[in-house]
Amino acid sequence: MILGINIGLLLGLILPPLLYALIVYLTSPFGTIKIKRGLNHIMAGVTSVLLLGFISILIPNWDSNPIEFFNTFFFIAPREELVKLIMFIILGTVSNRSKEHPVATMFYMSMVGLGFALIENAQYVSIYGEQVLPIRVVTATIAHMLFGVFMGYWIAKGNIQNGRGNRSVFGVLMSKNLPIKRWIHVLIGWLAAIGYHGLWNYNLLVANNAYVCFCGSAGEISDVSSTPIMIMMIFFGLVGAKFASKDLNDSYRRSLENKAPKDNKE
Repeated sequence: MILGINIGLLLGLILPPLLYALIVYLTSPFGTIKIKRGLNHIMAGVTSVLLLGFISILIPNWDSNPIEFFNTFFFIAPREELVKLIMFIILGTVSNRSKEHPVATMFYMSMVGLGFALIENAQYVSIYGEQVLPIRVVTATIAHMLFGVFMGYWIAKGNIQNGRGNRSVFGVLMSKNLPIKRWIHVLIGWLAAIGYHGLWNYNLLVANNAYVCFCGSAGEISDVSSTPIMIMMIFFGLVGAKFASKDLNDSYRRSLENKAPKDNKE
């Protein structure tokens, strides 16, 4: 304790998220991610919690007696993912994201989720005590990063121009309407994050038989089925993130190859 600050608790809140960010950074394609820009997105995630409070006042949950499924999927998850998306867009418009490597876009969106989780962890510690921190830094923190990964993946996909070959019907229709294509992918990404976020929340809400206003595990898990489901969601989420990263790399490389012949002719 220094100057009334619990240094151990502070480090416990900050170091694990930063470690996760470092691991992702070190495993990303060289030169695609800027550390300063990543930190800016973490701060955007921190700020998004303040925006969430304002939006929650404008759009309160349904009824005073919680309808868990409805509130989880139609209020809690959409609000939280919306404020993250808003802060992400503030740091860089959707069109400007096309100048980033697609994996970087996905990484930065996950950093917004990490910043959100950092403040949320502090809120849970203040309510339930320090004993909830160890479980949250290895569950809810990673979960918020994964929600960001899924949203960032679709945002990045919307910015990749596939060229003339091997395109879907949608790709052909959108080839001359890039702004529409990008915003459709933003919507898909937002819905994907809401879906996974909603499943995560609902699992924990049912297990605790209590309504929780923030994503993550509150206090003790009363239902033994909740923990393995939570671990399974993290595992499959991480596997999905790996495949998403590979797909973005492959798609980006193909887009560069498709542009090369045209550039050479010119």
